[in-house]
Amino acid sequence: MTTRQDASSLAARLGREWFLAFSVGTCLVFLAAGPQILGRLDHVAVLIGVFAWLFGTVLGSALAVVRHADHLAGHLGEPYGTLILTLSVTAIEVMSISAIMLHGENNPALVRDTLFAVIMIILNGMVGLSLLVGGWRHREQHYNLQGANAYLGAIIPLAVLTLVLPDYTVTTVGPSLSIHQAAALGVMSIGLYAVFLVTQTGRPILLGLEHTSVVMLLLTLGVSVVTFASGRANMLQGIVHLLLFVVFMLLMFEG
Repeated sequence: MTTRQDASSLAARLGREWFLAFSVGTCLVFLAAGPQILGRLDHVAVLIGVFAWLFGTVLGSALAVVRHADHLAGHLGEPYGTLILTLSVTAIEVMSISAIMLHGENNPALVRDTLFAVIMIILNGMVGLSLLVGGWRHREQHYNLQGANAYLGAIIPLAVLTLVLPDYTVTTVGPSLSIHQAAALGVMSIGLYAVFLVTQTGRPILLGLEHTSVVMLLLTLGVSVVTFASGRANMLQGIVHLLLFVVFMLLMFEG
């Protein structure tokens, strides 16, 4: 009886991990027939189908990683749980960008644009949506003030040093850092993209944002400080962050 129960429990667990088989199958398909599939992307229907397929695979895999990390975080508690969640998300982002760098064309602005997009999506899109939905349901919500301040205390200096400071340094031409400056910044930025920055110091990477993006970044950081200053949040603050995210999207497509 015990053996049957164990087998049934194992089968149930494996059933919940069906997406792993789908992800592995996708990798095998593109490993075997990737050039043939990519060679037909000039057809709109094939392009849309492949995009939906790969986007769904990446999104489902990322959610599976976060689900497992959240399960471990629940068992380990704080502060290890938050650390596991942070490292999981960071690993997904670094691997995604590394894959683009290895297979795509050389794009010096890729790091800058990705960092800026992540900040806009998280601090405006995700935070705004969370505050709006939570405020709609609970009118006012309480959050971990100490944790929010700790994250903002790390995000603000790293964002300014990485995305604003290169516009004002005179060691190199353009919105970039010298090899020594980039190496020092990489060591200081152990966390998000630290390994990437250290390994790429030998290539002038464009880091400084353009003027409209600098305004959006500083505005987002300032609004985030106001939002997470009291330990309470409401719908209005969520709407403000979402509006900033909408402005970011408009500037991205029309700027």
